[in-house]
Amino acid sequence: MGQVHSCLTISPTSTKLAWMMHLRMHSTMHGIAETNMVLLRSWLAILLLYSIYCVDFIIGYEETINIDNSCTYSIQKLTEDKSYKLVWNGGDPGYGGCKISFIGRDSEYLNEYTVCAEVPDRIFFQSSGIYLKYYVGFNSYPSKTYTKDDYPDRFCAGQDQYLDVEIEADASSGFSLSRIDTSSSYFTLRITATKTFDYGGTVGAIVGGVIGGLAFLGVAITVCIVIACRRKRYAGQVNRPTTTSMVNQGGNQSAAYPQQTYGQPGAYPQQQMAYPPPTGYTQPGNYPVQGYGFSGQQYQQPPPPQAPDTSAPPPAYGDVTKSS
Repeated sequence: MGQVHSCLTISPTSTKLAWMMHLRMHSTMHGIAETNMVLLRSWLAILLLYSIYCVDFIIGYEETINIDNSCTYSIQKLTEDKSYKLVWNGGDPGYGGCKISFIGRDSEYLNEYTVCAEVPDRIFFQSSGIYLKYYVGFNSYPSKTYTKDDYPDRFCAGQDQYLDVEIEADASSGFSLSRIDTSSSYFTLRITATKTFDYGGTVGAIVGGVIGGLAFLGVAITVCIVIACRRKRYAGQVNRPTTTSMVNQGGNQSAAYPQQTYGQPGAYPQQQMAYPPPTGYTQPGNYPVQGYGFSGQQYQQPPPPQAPDTSAPPPAYGDVTKSS
């Protein structure tokens, strides 16, 4: 019993098609990989920029000012990203005390801030002759005063106002910080600012609102003009008579007045006699010929004329005269 062997024959055409499909799949996968890589790089760049912005916004920085005998009056500017820590460790600030002003300012001068002072963790006045005073704006009298056995609450100036912080001795007693034992006294104040008016955002909102309002108004005017033009055009089409309307009017009139039809001259119907033609008249050849006459009468064809007889003599003159 013989064995049947089957073999698979691969033609050059099928090999070429398979190779083309392989190349196409390879190029497709390569394109997908490149697209994913571009998307990944874009996301990484966005995350990097966002992280840099957020870290700078959240962390910001804080500057420390130590009160000592070199303290002089100064004005410090701060923002939401920049704060100050005012520290006094009982050193000698000099005769008359120390006073520092704080105001919220940034590169955009028109932005407005509210400045606040608070005690984050520690404060102690050893002597009752030591005072912590807060001044608001350009007032020469303190808005708030704290001394021994007082714990200052959070204190804020008004919007876009100066907040002055001063440490001094009781002037009425004639003492100064240099004459009081302040070695055991201390406090720490944190000065912060909160933005209460964003000039750029407000102006941007106003400009955006104006532009949006103008754009909306322009669109509304354009729509009204288009609608008015279409109505005028449609009104002209309705008022102008057309062939169809004229035909329709003619058809409506034909319902009240029957329309007469006119044909060609050869198409007119022939009128028939009021009386029927005779049927008894017969033409030569024994064909019936219709004639005219009264109903019921028969007509016979007259006999043919007789030829004169030339063989007979002419009549006499006398006979002719008599007959006339």
